[in-house]
Formats: sequence, C-alpha cells, structure tokens
Amino acid sequence: MSKITLNIGLNVGATEPQNQLSATLAALVAAGFVVVDTRIVTGEWQGVTERTLVAVVHRVKQFTYELSLLCRSLNQEVIAYYDPDANDYLLVNTEGELSAGERNYFNHIGFYLPAHKGKR
Repeated sequence: MSKITLNIGLNVGATEPQNQLSATLAALVAAGFVVVDTRIVTGEWQGVTERTLVAVVHRVKQFTYELSLLCRSLNQEVIAYYDPDANDYLLVNTEGELSAGERNYFNHIGFYLPAHKGKR
C-alpha cells in the first residue's frame, strides 16, 4: 500500500483551538488513514505561523475526497499532501478540488522522501 505525506495546519483562523491536535489525529483514523509516522513542525499559512502536523499515512481509496471531508471537519481551508507516485505537492480544499502546492513550503519528516516506483 502506498503512502502519502500530509501537512495539516492546526490553526483555525489565526489561533489553534484547544485539543486541535488530538481532534486531527482522531479524524485521520476515523477517515480510515493508517498513520505511520508523525511530527509537529512550525509552518505558515497566509502569513500566520502555526503548528503543523506532518503525518505519513497509508493512502485510502478516494483519499482526495476523504481529505476534503477532513478539511470541513477540522475547519481548514486546505490540506497539503505529497504524492510520491506522481511526485506532486498538492492542496485539497473543502470541495475536493486540487491545486498545485509548493515544495519549498512543504514539511517532510526528517529526511523522509518516499521512494518513487521503479527507482532505487
């Protein structure tokens, strides 16, 4: 089963609600994602610094749809993810629409860069 790396900001607006991290992890599991590894890093969205959950998860069926539902339930505008199969950095919004993400702003876990199929 292939893995994707998620970047989920923990702020709602300019502040992080109490228990947002635990709510985010619970929502990931409830959506069927198997969480392999996590880190908390400092990120930024629209000029506001925030704690960001970086999570490596096993891909689920219709994962962009599941991520759009997570956006809604966690009051996020978008969730960023890295797809190693396509080597893409993408954003999913609450409607399930995809847009290009920026590699420079994406956080990985340590030196974790998922291997590409057919490459060593």
